[in-house]
Amino acid sequence: MKKFLFFVALLMSFSWASRSFGQATANLADLTVSFKEPTTAAQGEDITDKVKISVKNRGGLVARNFHVDIILKESATIEHMCGRGFIASLRPGQSISSARAMALPVSIPGGIRPGNYQICAIADSTAVVTESNETNNRVCHRITITQRVLKIDVPPKIPVDQLK
Repeated sequence: MKKFLFFVALLMSFSWASRSFGQATANLADLTVSFKEPTTAAQGEDITDKVKISVKNRGGLVARNFHVDIILKESATIEHMCGRGFIASLRPGQSISSARAMALPVSIPGGIRPGNYQICAIADSTAVVTESNETNNRVCHRITITQRVLKIDVPPKIPVDQLK
């Protein structure tokens, strides 16, 4: 009988702890990011106006003072920063859907090699917001970086007899 009562008490404690933990995580922020970008870009190109980014707080608590980064992943260990924005406050259910609203300029670094990369948007890139789900803050897509084409403006030819 003592074993049975102990087992029942243990189950009740586990059930209470599970409910309490579930309620606690539901009351945290949960930042998600969606991201659309060009499939190609040139070295040094400003792609701010070509990027469509949205950060949403799907949680139950305000998320404050966090960064949103855009990076190029060359490999598992090599990343290049393309832009960093800042969001002061995002209420539950609220979203921000503009790189300009996040003060997030996005440019492809001029010194990288042309080739295939992953371009990623990362909400709360410095991990300052405690969230119920920390695994949905990053989204990545393939992008091809092309060599920069330099355009040189050449003045028109002026006949020598018109020079004075």
